[in-house]
Amino acid sequence: MSTGKIRIGHKFALPSAIAAGVLFLFIALQVKNRPILLDAQILQFLHAHSSPFFDSLFLIITTVGNVEILGPIVLLTVFYLWRRQLKDTALFLALCVVGASAGNVVLKHLFHRHRPTLWHSILHETDFSFPSGHAMLSFTFGLSIVIILWQTRWRWYAVAGASAFAIAIGLSRLYLGVHYPSDIVAGWCAGIVWVSLVSYYFSKKYI
Repeated sequence: MSTGKIRIGHKFALPSAIAAGVLFLFIALQVKNRPILLDAQILQFLHAHSSPFFDSLFLIITTVGNVEILGPIVLLTVFYLWRRQLKDTALFLALCVVGASAGNVVLKHLFHRHRPTLWHSILHETDFSFPSGHAMLSFTFGLSIVIILWQTRWRWYAVAGASAFAIAIGLSRLYLGVHYPSDIVAGWCAGIVWVSLVSYYFSKKYI
């Protein structure tokens, strides 16, 4: 890795944050005012194609997005960057993930959306649904890694890996019936907003 400075995106960070923020607010208003019909339709479609194989597969995938798994991965990555003397980069990643985690808790308690109850899920969740913490944190971590690696030859591998990771985690939450699609998209949007703002702050240090 050749970069220890977050230079990417200072021209696009604020527009990205604004666009994602507007979409988040649009979804949030829909969620607050009335049920979103498409939410239930998508969940019912996925549930209609359920099977023991997919049950096991998506339980494994969603577990990777748990704090108990993703947290140590983030810590090890931050530690690796710090040991490589990429201290600003390590701080950037830590701030992105920790800030997103704290923000998700605040947003969940702000909206108080209950989990879907369209069928009895094999995964038991007790906290609020909107926005999805799994979606927000997996997307935040992936996007942060993309930004860190953007000026290296690994950029497109990072994009592909981060996209696959976020989509897989999001799909697992839908398949298991513990989130609505709007929860997932809102989590991604919130992640974009936060990472874009943090990226903008760090990039301004080196302009």
